[in-house]
Amino acid sequence: MRRRQSAFTLIELLIVVAIIGILAAIAVPNFMNARTRANLAQVYGNFGSLRTAIGLYILDNKEAPVDMGTETADASTYRQLTTPVAYVSGVDIARDIFPPKNQDRMYYDYGGRIKKNENDRGEPGPRAAAYDQAGVRCVIVSSGPDGDTDFGWTDAVVPLMRQDPAIRHVFYNASNGLNSSGDIIGTNTTVFQN
Repeated sequence: MRRRQSAFTLIELLIVVAIIGILAAIAVPNFMNARTRANLAQVYGNFGSLRTAIGLYILDNKEAPVDMGTETADASTYRQLTTPVAYVSGVDIARDIFPPKNQDRMYYDYGGRIKKNENDRGEPGPRAAAYDQAGVRCVIVSSGPDGDTDFGWTDAVVPLMRQDPAIRHVFYNASNGLNSSGDIIGTNTTVFQN
């Protein structure tokens, strides 16, 4: 009598490969999105730390840090939070995790009092009245996971701060997909998301 060899048939192998393929198709996107979710958590944490630091700066100086306008390379706006009093331990907390595409900006965009020259401490910029009306002193912006800056500094700031439905597209919302459009926008009082 002949003994049957215990081996996999071609059909059994194909079924196993199909099952592995289905499991991989389900698992891989979740693993890929885990990094985006971790980066989002870091941005929200950084915004919280910056909000606290700017709030303490405002308490000490009666005004928000001056917008030096040099976030592109040296983060001098955020360096005001490190010296002479260290409100944050370093400017790396202001490094944008989602740098904008086709731009060389490395740090979160900042809008506040405008610096006129090297010796000037800054004066209210053109949006100062709108900021005051919205109850904020400054705005911090990350490009969000899509790397596209949707927040236009020329847009009406007050309706934006109040999340006017007509311009909510500038706010990032993870429920629209982790890589959806919209920026992560924070102020010295809160972090906005739609």
